[in-house]
Amino acid sequence: MVIEQPRFDSRTGCLTLGFRFDEEERIEETIVFPGAPFEMREGEHEGSAVLGNLQRMLGVIASTSYYKARLPGRVRVAGGFDEHGTRLVREVFREGLNEFAYRNGLDAVEPDFEFEPATSVAGSAPGSAPGSAQGEGSGGWLVAVGGGKDSVVAMEMLKQAGEPAVAACVGSYPAVRECVSIAGLELIEIERRLALQLAEWNGMGAPNGHVPVTAIHSMILLIAATLRGDRGVVMANERSADEPTRVDDDGRTVNHQYSKGFAFETGLRAWLAEEAGGAQGGGGADQVPDYFSILRPLSELEVCRRFAAMTGYHSAFVSCNAAYRRDPERRTSRWCCECPKCRFVYLGLAPFLRPEDLLEIFGRDLLGDATQGEGFADLLRKDAKPFECVGTRAEVRAAFGLLRGDPRWRESPVVRAVCEEFGITAYRIEHAAGILAPSGEHAIPDRLAGVIGPGGR
Repeated sequence: MVIEQPRFDSRTGCLTLGFRFDEEERIEETIVFPGAPFEMREGEHEGSAVLGNLQRMLGVIASTSYYKARLPGRVRVAGGFDEHGTRLVREVFREGLNEFAYRNGLDAVEPDFEFEPATSVAGSAPGSAPGSAQGEGSGGWLVAVGGGKDSVVAMEMLKQAGEPAVAACVGSYPAVRECVSIAGLELIEIERRLALQLAEWNGMGAPNGHVPVTAIHSMILLIAATLRGDRGVVMANERSADEPTRVDDDGRTVNHQYSKGFAFETGLRAWLAEEAGGAQGGGGADQVPDYFSILRPLSELEVCRRFAAMTGYHSAFVSCNAAYRRDPERRTSRWCCECPKCRFVYLGLAPFLRPEDLLEIFGRDLLGDATQGEGFADLLRKDAKPFECVGTRAEVRAAFGLLRGDPRWRESPVVRAVCEEFGITAYRIEHAAGILAPSGEHAIPDRLAGVIGPGGR
């Protein structure tokens, strides 16, 4: 597999990623950034190198979507990276495709990488990248918004800190637009068009499965922030993402949320710091953008607690994956109420809301439906935790304990059944204090640390 040098047309905002496989046709993926035309500076100065390297890193990480369909032993990359960049590339393939490999009965994905010298951007339009952008950005933060509770809390934390922010999303979804409108922020929608051949390969039985989508979107947003002249990208990933989804008998760890975890964030930040020569952040078109998750110190359960008080968003947010399918015809308008994410969000909010509040949000009483019991119990089982973005087993246990101690919820069929099966006794809120308290492990700038709360500095 050959990952070509990306090509960016500053007149249209279209970034083209090219990939070639032995004895197969060349395929292309495109990303369209709004705000074109972008005025570009010519010359191989710092800004040129930064934007070009961000585009190349995106090309490598986005290639996982196609690599898994063919699993070539060798991957050639047009252009090399320094120490932290090379380490990040290898880790994204190994850990970001680990679930794909695990569920397809494969060994860890560790291709032989060959990094070729960078070449000129052949075929780019006149005045195109890798020049440096002259963006008209906010000078503030580009905050990733997915339409769920997490990005809502992130937006509100930035507003609380008095920081200028613009919301950004890869794709276009009603829940995202509605939540951003309630927040009163501008929304940037970036279009990602996968290579058409991928659907054909999958239809012919090519290996398929999970890829590190958050890593791909992170790189797209970093490029958008650089083009616009924003300070950097703010993500909404909690510390709960670090818990492995599965650990097999041989000690192999598989984490569905790898690219939402602190290890990926740390690796990406190390590469960005390397790109900046050790000077992180600072804003401006010629600067390397910053990158961090403002929710990193928080557990999923604490995010649910904070979101429960944000009642203005309760009719707008949707965390169910079915509402964000790539094919608009297959999307649900709201909650499917049958998937692990629906169950976890319902469970996480229940200790902090009334039953009638949850019924209004979801349209169904999930804890009152005994047929949902096994699905909720799987959130606790060591060998059955779903390959989804859900909280830790300790958070699930704490949530059920709080419901067991709440007269509004304790007699719900699912609460009684799960608590009896797992020996969960009634909790008071102080019993969950350790889970609800922020941790001190994060990369949030000191100027924003005040919005985390006690213990998170």
